Amino acid sequence: MGHEDLLIVVDVGNTNTVCGVFAGDEILRDFRFSTDIDRTADEYASLLLPLLNAADLDPAQASGVIICSVVPPLNLTFELLSKRYFHQEPIFVEPGVKTGLSIRYENPTEVGADRIVNGLAARELYGAPVVVVDFGTATTFDVVNAQGEYAGGVIAPGLGISAEALFSHASRLYQIDLRRPKHLVGRNTAGAMQSGLVRRPRRWHSGAPCGGVGRRHHGRRDRRRGRPHRQRVRVHSRGQPTVDATRPEDDL
Repeated sequence: MGHEDLLIVVDVGNTNTVCGVFAGDEILRDFRFSTDIDRTADEYASLLLPLLNAADLDPAQASGVIICSVVPPLNLTFELLSKRYFHQEPIFVEPGVKTGLSIRYENPTEVGADRIVNGLAARELYGAPVVVVDFGTATTFDVVNAQGEYAGGVIAPGLGISAEALFSHASRLYQIDLRRPKHLVGRNTAGAMQSGLVRRPRRWHSGAPCGGVGRRHHGRRDRRRGRPHRQRVRVHSRGQPTVDATRPEDDL
């Protein structure tokens, strides 16, 4: 299957790098591999080109490359990848690039490229106002206000690094799967840790979020209280899997 004018988009995250291939507004394929700052452009190409070939996509048909990177040491690597294998000068999402999304940060240059792209994509797909939750190395909340502007957000430790902090600083705790436990009050060590990491304690009288995913639900409630317009919440998962932390009734 031949395509003309392919757009290659690359999201370089701290944990994973995702490459998408577009023909117009249609995404044809996307590929994911681990981010490694020690890999060269040729090594990344050795991962990506066979995947493109298997999908019957020709790199020579690329008409543009756009890169969103939060790993500055890899910017030159992916620039070389773009030039050498796609024969395109890449566009990086960075300060000075006109995205169409007004930034209301005190210092707009501090906003990560991934958060700008998240906010822009959510606004285009769902309208405004909207809140994007991204479960990556960090868990981020990005708020687009009713005027369609990037209003700011929240950055919290991601599920993975929160779990690693427990494993590395508590000698009797061990690595567990990040999934919803059967009971809010853990009946074994793994269950107790899973409650702490991913569950929301609906019956704790303080109402505070217990884990990283529970924070998502409370964040939605708190933002609604603070704004006159009800905001829609969409969840985008990148580096970490999406974990459903709630059920109709929490069984103690």
